[in-house]
Parts: sequence; structure tokens; C-alpha cells
Amino acid sequence: MAIVTGRYFFFLVTIMFFSLNAEAQIIKRSDYIILYDSIHIDGYIPRIPSGENNSILFQKVKNGTDEIYTVQDVSEFQFKDRKFFRKNIGNPREMWVFLELIPTENQDLELYRLNGKNEFFYLENRSTGKLYAVNGQATEAFSSINKEATNPLASLEKQSVGSITSLLNASGQVTDSVTVSKPIYIEPFIGMGMGSAGFVIEPIKTSTSMTGLVMTGGISAETFVNKRRNMSFSLSPQLFGFSASEFQKIDLQNGQKYETDLSISLIALQLPVAIKYYFDIRPQKFRIYIEMGYSFSHTLNQKSYQFGAWKKDNEITFHSNQLVLADNYQGIHFGMGANLIQTGGKIWTIGLKSSIQSGNISNASLNMYFITLGLKF
Repeated sequence: MAIVTGRYFFFLVTIMFFSLNAEAQIIKRSDYIILYDSIHIDGYIPRIPSGENNSILFQKVKNGTDEIYTVQDVSEFQFKDRKFFRKNIGNPREMWVFLELIPTENQDLELYRLNGKNEFFYLENRSTGKLYAVNGQATEAFSSINKEATNPLASLEKQSVGSITSLLNASGQVTDSVTVSKPIYIEPFIGMGMGSAGFVIEPIKTSTSMTGLVMTGGISAETFVNKRRNMSFSLSPQLFGFSASEFQKIDLQNGQKYETDLSISLIALQLPVAIKYYFDIRPQKFRIYIEMGYSFSHTLNQKSYQFGAWKKDNEITFHSNQLVLADNYQGIHFGMGANLIQTGGKIWTIGLKSSIQSGNISNASLNMYFITLGLKF
């Protein structure tokens, strides 16, 4: 009798354990459906709808049966922490499907996703309930909020939950009409301008400088650091070449006259880092910026020569040697420019940039002033 009672007790405890465990899973998942305006929490949804997105499977807990409900039966359901709503995406004919609500911080527009092999996104005006496809109707959606509002999604080349949510959040932080950019841009660019190299002419221990042509090219990575997307941090590694030749006459303190031919040709890697601040002139069309930061340059290759002569009375002494130039330079970087925003998110850029740098040896300097042309994407 004691053995039977023990077995019965063990069986009862086992049943209670699995029952409580199953109930805990249901409570933890918080799945529900709203069926004919009544909420049902007595089951769970094994997977989200896909394919035509017009039906779901609801598994009852008590009797273990599976029920398939269509979009005509269910107006709303929750799968784990993801909410889905019945929406009509047809135009002009009706086409009812389940769309997943994507939470954002935007107070005017709701974001929905149509799940499947290829995802599609929709915006819904919170006030009117009208639905707009992100691909093709996004501008109309923002105009429904404010006739002067710009479409921040116009800069997107590829639509994703992250990119759309980020831009919607940013546009929801401002009340005036502004340009809302992607969080990260890559920009190949080329440039041309003038440069000045300072150094010491060793035989006479005199500092001088030469002005010559600068040509540069590189690629910039830029990331915006605030939600308004008008302040960014950029890193712009670039290769530049500097070339200069000059003839100089120098009067020395001892009464001698010194004449010299100088020539410099160098290739260097420059690493400017900068903070940019943007000003909208025409939102989503044209904006200007200023920038300031730090610049480091390392010489990769250089060729230089000096051919000089001293002249005192009627005596002339000749000599030739290489110029002593710095290997590394560092200093400040600053500039200004403009962005011309094109349809599809590409941005043409033009900039006027400068760097003032000192070398790692005495009296060495390298200053550059150039114009750049680039394309951000």
C-alpha cells in the first residue's frame, strides 16, 4: 500500500511539474491573438507568417490542437515580443496581410515590415491611419505630416530595419526641415592645390621654404555623432605628392652672397581626423560644412637636391648635397566645403582644405592648401 501511494505521489508531482513548466513558457512568451475582437492567450504561435503573410498557426495548450486562422479572422497577434497587425497594402484593389510593427521614436509615423524572402516596409500616418510604401511613397508619407517636411529616407540605397529606424528616429528629434543623413558614409576623393615645405639649408644653417604643387587622393570614412545628423567625425587617409623647384639668392651676415638651386619631390601618407559641422541651405538638396581636427603625415619617398655657391669678392665656391627634410609631420587640419545631394543617396562633395604641420626635426614644416572633389555613398 505504501509503494502504491509513493508511485501515485511521484506521478502527481511529475504531472504538476510539466504543467507548471508549460504554463511558465506560455506566460514568458506572452503570445496572443485577437480573434473576432476577442483576445485569446490559451496557446502559442510557433512561427511568424511568411509567403503571402495572410494566415497564422495557433497551437492550443489544453487540447494540443492546431488552428489556422486567416487575416480575415485575426486583426492582431503577438509572437514572442513581436507584434503584427492586419493591414491593407493593396492599391487600388484590397490586399490584406499581416505586417510586423517595428518600434521607433518617431511620433508621427509608424513603421511596418512585410516579412518574407524579400522584406518590404511601410509607413503609417498615426493621425490618419493611411499606409505608404517606403519604396515609392515615403515622400508622400512625410508630406502628409507637414507639407514642407523633407524625406530623410531619400538618402537610402538599401532599405533595412536598422537604417530606416535610425533615420526615422533622427527625423523625430527635430521640428524644422533638415537634411537627415545615413549614419555612415564612405567618400573617395581627389584634390589639387599648393603646398609649402620649410627646411634648413645645412651649409649656411639658414631656414627657408619652397612653394610647389600638391596632388592628393584618398578615401574618407565619416560617421555622424548626433541624432540631428549635422555633426560628424571623419578619418580621411590619403596619399599626396609635393613637388617644387626654386632658385634663391641669400645675403649672409658675413658679407658673402649665397646662391642655390633647390628641388624637392616627395610622396607622403597623411591621416587627418576631424569633426565636421553641417549647415542646411536647402534640406535634402544642398548643405555646407566646416571642419577642424588633427593631421599626421609620414614621408614614404623623397628626392631632393641642392646645388649652391658662395660668392665673396671674386672668389666662388661650389657645393652640392641632398636637402635634409623631416620624415614625419603633425599639426592642425581645417577646411570648409559643400554637399550636393542626389536622388538615390549619392552626394557630390567639394571642399577647400588646409593643414599646417611641423616636422620632427628643427625648423621643418609642411603646409598644404588644396581643393577636393569627392562622391559620398
